[in-house]
Amino acid sequence: MCESGYSSSVADAVVVRFCEAGIVDDRRFAESWVRSRASSGHGRSRIRRELAEKGVDEVIAQEAIGQELVDDELSRAREALRGRVPVDAKDRERLLRRLVSRGFEFRVALEALSADAEEFDAEL
Repeated sequence: MCESGYSSSVADAVVVRFCEAGIVDDRRFAESWVRSRASSGHGRSRIRRELAEKGVDEVIAQEAIGQELVDDELSRAREALRGRVPVDAKDRERLLRRLVSRGFEFRVALEALSADAEEFDAEL
């Protein structure tokens, strides 16, 4: 018995029928999820982890990430900073943790912060 009160066989039959009709499509869901999360400033590793948690096959997730995230991770990390420039070492660490928690690789987060600081210095 499922949470909804229906038997497992009925639930399975409905899912199979929805898949056949194209109502449930992991590939389409993954592509939509990647676009949505990327536009919210999240990195590849977090998006990949979220798709795995949602039960999306790893191959489908990788394909969706590859198709939807055509721009480079560094430019997206810089965009996720939204112009924030660290004012001191503590602030820099906070922004670094923020980028890493959003799914950007540590190396990319460091580079994004360095590039932002260089641009800020150049504007002065």
